[in-house]
Amino acid sequence: MCVLIALLMAVVFYALLGKMDFWVLSERFDSQQVVVAEQWQIVYELWPLWLFAFLGGILFVLLMMKLVPAKEE
Repeated sequence: MCVLIALLMAVVFYALLGKMDFWVLSERFDSQQVVVAEQWQIVYELWPLWLFAFLGGILFVLLMMKLVPAKEE
């Protein structure tokens, strides 16, 4: 199962490589639009969001393991 997940992550990362060149993170102040980050700089600007999503996923899995009773055979 881990190998399958690793392969899926590799495919998603490869797809992400082609799209990151066109991404721009910007903010709008009144009528001006200011570029905050471009391309791979966006990853560094949004690291708290990635960490929050990662920890939320771990919390969800742990809660499901605790709340859903295991089947006894």
